[in-house]
Amino acid sequence: KIEGQSVRIVNKYDFRTFSDSLDTPVLYASPLPPPVMLESLYGGAAIADKAACDLGLPTKYGPLFAVLDENISEYTLPIPEYRERFNFTPKSKELFAEMLHSDFDEYISYHRDKGYIPNPGNYSFLFQYAYPSKLFAYLKREDRERLEEIMREGIDVVSHPDHAYVGPSGRRCLSWYKRTEPYTDISYLSTYLHITGISKYRHCDRETIENSENVFIELDWGNGMSLYATWLAALFTGSFDKIEESFSIFRRAFDYYLVGMDFACMTVGYAENGVSWNDGTNYGGYLGFVNIADALGKREELELGLYAYAKMCSLRRGMLLSTQHYFCKYFGTEPWYIAKFFHEETDGDCAFISYPKDLVSNGYRRQGLYNFSTEGHYLEAFRMYAKYLPEELERLLTAAEGSLIGSLTGEKIDLATEYSTLKNGFLGEQETFTYLALSTILARFDYDTLEQMINEAAENGRISRDILGNYVWSHRRLSREWSRIMLLTQLYSRDSVTLSAWRNLRIDSASFPEINISGVTREAWLEIHSESVPSATLNGRGLSFVLLRENIYRAEVEENGTIVFN
Repeated sequence: KIEGQSVRIVNKYDFRTFSDSLDTPVLYASPLPPPVMLESLYGGAAIADKAACDLGLPTKYGPLFAVLDENISEYTLPIPEYRERFNFTPKSKELFAEMLHSDFDEYISYHRDKGYIPNPGNYSFLFQYAYPSKLFAYLKREDRERLEEIMREGIDVVSHPDHAYVGPSGRRCLSWYKRTEPYTDISYLSTYLHITGISKYRHCDRETIENSENVFIELDWGNGMSLYATWLAALFTGSFDKIEESFSIFRRAFDYYLVGMDFACMTVGYAENGVSWNDGTNYGGYLGFVNIADALGKREELELGLYAYAKMCSLRRGMLLSTQHYFCKYFGTEPWYIAKFFHEETDGDCAFISYPKDLVSNGYRRQGLYNFSTEGHYLEAFRMYAKYLPEELERLLTAAEGSLIGSLTGEKIDLATEYSTLKNGFLGEQETFTYLALSTILARFDYDTLEQMINEAAENGRISRDILGNYVWSHRRLSREWSRIMLLTQLYSRDSVTLSAWRNLRIDSASFPEINISGVTREAWLEIHSESVPSATLNGRGLSFVLLRENIYRAEVEENGTIVFN
């Protein structure tokens, strides 16, 4: 039940009763999801049912609370903001355009000249082009238009489940496959065949993949990047017609999250076998779906997506809190940051969790920051943590600092790995990006210090200079300066008006305080993120903004021209 910027979730239970030789009294209990209780008890934003009581039964997901002698329990979660912030501050605009252009042809050639898709999944036709487009206000015109051309082609791919492409070793792969959850018989669409898992199959035709009894892993990874990139591509190209015609495909792709990742059912595994971690890349599945549904005016689907998104964010906040306030008590250890997963057991030798003694330094667990984002770099999620758990986030970053040897952004020593782990006192590239992004959002350092840290990290190769995520096998090559410029522009726009979404218009250029728009058609609108009511004109006449939700304002736009913010 969506209520303003919150969702009230009501669980209704049916009971079966059992008797035993000891005449044990029957207990009627309507439980609450343990991750919700982690949040509710330890400073998060979840509000648990006031009638719930502690059953005194610790679980591997958190404390078990329930409403007794009732068949209903409920809890309320905030709905985090799901729009990105696209800044258009003027600082270094021309310099950034040249920096992004310097290896643009090489970056495009890396993806377009292979003749096959090395990491199988339809996101490969969009993701690595949509992410650079987040800096559209800084791209040279010809570079932006080239990306838009490629993304229009990519939208055709993700909108057609039978689109065929050449994958690893010449295998013929399809855009989407139907998979079925064996216990509930509920099906969903998936796109990722896994870069190593695909080796099990000589052929990747529909019958083979859809009927395979092998479990597929990292489906949330693939669906997440696909849904998120589809949303960005539609936004940047204005190509909403295709995704509206094919909306049922994206709805069925989102079913994966509803079937396999609903913590109310105590399953938070991200794979079909339910045994691995909750991958940070899956933020994009929720963000992509809710933004698509919102843009298309599909209210029912939007509310379903927001419900699921609120639960996923609560789960992630619960994981952040769990090792500080809960698990440490049962292992007799000092608190640490943070849990990598809520794990399902596979057998007696694979316990859910243990204190990762060899991985913890100064209270920081290796891969802690990495698991915030994994392969994603979703700044929307970073801002969610900063809003709801700012003090916890500050302590996490402080713990990470204390685990380091030398400067976080300084000269790099030869490392065993740069990808995701703390080795020899260093953070991996993606962890460093996450650290700098979170520090910017929290304003942990003054402006000049953050700017210096970001530039130093880039010069010393401490943040990615080519592959997003830094695993060569991921094949997500971007412009070498993307990470640096993304962080810098987030810093420059931290206290400024930013763009969040638009429909039925094109933003030709954006350099604060001006936006030039064209292609305005019926029911065109523009959304702005602002700490106060925006004041602006369109072609010299006042432009009226309406508050949609906290800090998000929308203006109806009726003609082409220039918007000037006062």
